[in-house]
Amino acid sequence: MKAVKVLFICHLAALLFGLAGMLIALPHPELWSFSPLLISVFSFGINYAGSLHILFGAATVLLFGLRIVGVRRTLIFFAASTLISLSIELIGTSTGFPFGPYSYNTFLGFKILGHVPYSIPLSWFYMGFSAYILAHLLLTRRRGGTESQRGSGLWAVLLGAYLLTVWDLTLDPAMASERLPLHFWQWGVQGAYFGMPVQNLVGWSVTGLLYMGVSRLLWRSDLEERRLLDVAWLPFGVYTANTLFAIVLDLSVGLWLPPLLGLFLGIVPA
Repeated sequence: MKAVKVLFICHLAALLFGLAGMLIALPHPELWSFSPLLISVFSFGINYAGSLHILFGAATVLLFGLRIVGVRRTLIFFAASTLISLSIELIGTSTGFPFGPYSYNTFLGFKILGHVPYSIPLSWFYMGFSAYILAHLLLTRRRGGTESQRGSGLWAVLLGAYLLTVWDLTLDPAMASERLPLHFWQWGVQGAYFGMPVQNLVGWSVTGLLYMGVSRLLWRSDLEERRLLDVAWLPFGVYTANTLFAIVLDLSVGLWLPPLLGLFLGIVPA
């Protein structure tokens, strides 16, 4: 687990680096424009920080899964989450269905088929896997530690998709705000939920349900709780860190409801 911990620390550092760039460096160029070294750091951040924390997050969760969840299950979830989410994102950026009309900017890395940054399917993977593991543990502990129960896989899929959608409830309002100095994607319409189309939440939920459901069907059995309990801090840490990242962005643009939703509907249950 030492390598997992190192990658997780890198993920946290990249999240903090991104926040510092968006909330401090961009609005205050006087803090770095006088130094060639700081200009280079700023240029690196603008070009790579957006995808860097996703790469570290995906690497962290992938290695965690291979070590703790098992090679077969982890690779199934990785393939299902990245391929299904990429397919739906390509449809979404081309047609506006099912998320609503939107397009990605250039800050998340090169775009697959000119539409979807390569890092986006990776974010679906590591946040979805973390959410699913947390959902499974929550349900298992709720029923007193019994690992086999009829319908438990379905409930884990539903709760995992719910936790994933709560993250979006927190993240997208900041990304839709005109007050944020940097945007990774832009909406083609002014939506009802703090600038985000409500349709997007349905798209997120359905996408999460699809790849979590496909993964669980191919697994043919639940996760083993005993192997996860001692290392549950990792999926919880990944989920919490990324939700807090979104909360800080919301607060920076003066939004209060999305952070409360992320805290009480996401982090607290997790």
